[in-house]
Amino acid sequence: MSHDLPYTGETSFIYESLFSFWDYSYGVTWSSLIGLFDELGDNFASKILDEIAPTKEDLRTMGHQADDFILQCNFNKAKCDYRNFTTSQNKQYGNCFTFNVTQQEKRGRRVSKVGSDYGLHLTLFIEKLQYVGLFTEESGVRLAIHPKNIMPHPEDVGISLTPGFATSIGLRQVELKRLGGRYGKCTDPKTNNHLSSDKYDYSIISCQKKCLLDHMKERCKCVNNIYDDYANVTNCGGNETESSQVRCQQQVETNFHSNKLECDCPAPCHEIIHNMKLSTALWPSEFYQPHLEDKLKNENISAYRSLNNSEISRENLVRVKIYFEELNYELIEQVPAHSVPEVLGSIGGLLGLYLGFSALTIFEVVILVYHLTQLAAKKAIPRINTMIDSRKSPSEA
Repeated sequence: MSHDLPYTGETSFIYESLFSFWDYSYGVTWSSLIGLFDELGDNFASKILDEIAPTKEDLRTMGHQADDFILQCNFNKAKCDYRNFTTSQNKQYGNCFTFNVTQQEKRGRRVSKVGSDYGLHLTLFIEKLQYVGLFTEESGVRLAIHPKNIMPHPEDVGISLTPGFATSIGLRQVELKRLGGRYGKCTDPKTNNHLSSDKYDYSIISCQKKCLLDHMKERCKCVNNIYDDYANVTNCGGNETESSQVRCQQQVETNFHSNKLECDCPAPCHEIIHNMKLSTALWPSEFYQPHLEDKLKNENISAYRSLNNSEISRENLVRVKIYFEELNYELIEQVPAHSVPEVLGSIGGLLGLYLGFSALTIFEVVILVYHLTQLAAKKAIPRINTMIDSRKSPSEA
């Protein structure tokens, strides 16, 4: 007997090269950048994004495109391509491409077999020559695997894939059910106390990010992110932002990191996670390079011209296989140690036991008194007879 396990996870790939600096300088000159390096310190890559404050449209335009990034795609031994991915934007990583959520496939694709041969296989072209060192400290791909109903946050829970390697990721699905109310504190996944609540269910990270941005919006009248929830709020960055707003933003972030903001973000009462097991191997090998070139020549002539030897290919290509190790899943569920009927039944049983003991004890006491009375009577009768005998007259004797 066989059964299908839906591929419930969305797979998000976030390209780590964001901008073409030569075309979009945002009014930041090289002379001012030298001062920025000294002012921002070691973690300047993320801080300078706050300073530049790109919009979603900027990220969409300047980020690498799906048809360039996704060279090869196979799912469950069937061919797919970049059109099976939806594009969204992430402030830190630019364009993000998500598999298994296209409007034409609302039900989602499914797998019916386990093993690395079945699942999602991708060859990704990172175009390293187009990297801008100012914004990209790393080269590679950021990957996040998440349930379809949960908003991805690759900067927090994603993993990095290294160029020049084939990475195999085996998945095991785990379902968590927590008890709320008098048993503990958890929240309904359908609550709206999180980002994009009209599209996604609740998650702790989305709740915490919304808490941070709500405080920033209230205190500073601006936010430092591009989420749709704050589309009409001023961005804390760019030339138009007042210095007082920037200082306010930094203070709110400091309070958030030190847990000084009042954020009520309990765990969800129902949650699905994917445990991952990773393994890597060098890819492509020198022997596979000619075959790879032949395939690229027919599928992507631009990549074929760029990847003309194994060394360049290893610097620019990421190979990844994502699959289920098992079609069953693990359920971790909180249950009450004792329900009300069980407690009442236990109390009744104990009362019955104690009452039974009490009745037996009373009966045993009555028997004991009876036996003691009998024993006392048997000893008293001979004494009475002796006394009677001793009181007889001499004549009678």
